[in-house]
Amino acid sequence: MLSELTITIISYFQTSVKLSMTQKITIILLDNSGQEIDSMNYDKNSIVVAGQSLERKALQSGDCVSSQLKGEFLGNGCDTDDEGDFEIRLAPNPQNSDSVAEPRPTPVHIINGLDYPGIQWAIDIAVAGDEIQVDSGEYAEEIVIDKGIILRGVDTGSGKPIIKEVGSANNITITADGVTIDGFHITGSSNDGITTYYWSDDETANKSSDNTIINNTIAVGSDGIYLYKSHNNKIIGNDISNSDTGMYIDHSDGNIVSDNVMSFNKADGVVFYLAHNNIFSGNIVESNGNQGIEIIKADNNIINKNIIASNSEGIILWNSSDNIVTENMISLNESGIFSFDLSSNKIYHNNFIDNNYQAQSSDYSGVEFFWDNDYPSGGNFWSDYIGVNINSGTSQDEPGGDGIGDTPHILLNFIGKEMIRDRYPLMEEYKAP
Repeated sequence: MLSELTITIISYFQTSVKLSMTQKITIILLDNSGQEIDSMNYDKNSIVVAGQSLERKALQSGDCVSSQLKGEFLGNGCDTDDEGDFEIRLAPNPQNSDSVAEPRPTPVHIINGLDYPGIQWAIDIAVAGDEIQVDSGEYAEEIVIDKGIILRGVDTGSGKPIIKEVGSANNITITADGVTIDGFHITGSSNDGITTYYWSDDETANKSSDNTIINNTIAVGSDGIYLYKSHNNKIIGNDISNSDTGMYIDHSDGNIVSDNVMSFNKADGVVFYLAHNNIFSGNIVESNGNQGIEIIKADNNIINKNIIASNSEGIILWNSSDNIVTENMISLNESGIFSFDLSSNKIYHNNFIDNNYQAQSSDYSGVEFFWDNDYPSGGNFWSDYIGVNINSGTSQDEPGGDGIGDTPHILLNFIGKEMIRDRYPLMEEYKAP
């Protein structure tokens, strides 16, 4: 039996070694240039079985934790200053087997810095303002971004890097301001894809804000993107499909959501709940199981230039005020727009085409709920409008056509009472100037 063994780890990224029978191990950790970083004596009388694996634990969210079963790219990042930074791993399932050469692959790169095996490892080492680039490949990690960095996926030949869920945890949780997430394929069966929700001692405080989420493909079991008390974010160019809900914007204000695709989600395309002063523009929202866009107790939002098609309800508004819905293509839904208990909203310059119910409303009085933008701007195009355009003017009683129907477009409820009146229906589909 050997009584002492000295191990020189040739690289910061070499993280394990097979053991001979020994009672004392000296570990020397070198950087890539061969300079000694750290060393220690590991003195465990329990090391008695040849073939056991001595492993550096993984650095995750600032703590040294076991890396077993976490995947090869979690990254073993703990230092070596005491025995608690290591663990003895029994065969047959060490973190590194003989088939994983050392140093292991390092597909995650801090620009102007070092390369790392895992995303979280690089995040833990990075500082605010750093850019981390991630190569193509699969990464089974629960990622927490706690500093304002750029996390960018790079297609190095086999597509966007894939971030897969670990258990039922969310794929990516943002806890800092000013984070950019760009160019990933995020998958899972029970989790949120990207979220700003995290538990804190003061749940009344705002969460992460001023982030950019761009060019990601997301298909998960819960919300593709969930913003909670998260303000002034930009969500641009993402494809969020085959999730439960594409996007949930909860108590979050001043966000810009543009040029995204939200389709084939089990429930809704997007939900605004107690969310104000947001802009939702240029998105494709189609073939979702329930609502395309659901606006609940949410005020002063702009919904414009979207394609909203083949949902149960295209847009549904609940107890919401001072929203502007304009220049949207609303087609082939069971109901184009369904509104409840509204005031001071404006819906104009939209194209309502071949919805089973073009629009429905519970606000039968019509008070301060405008379905047009006055004259001569006009109202909406309705594919089922049967009026003519012979006259013009505010009262449509002056000679000469003006592209506006001479009679209002009126929709009745199921007992024959007027529920919607567009005073100036457009004769042709609206085309933005």
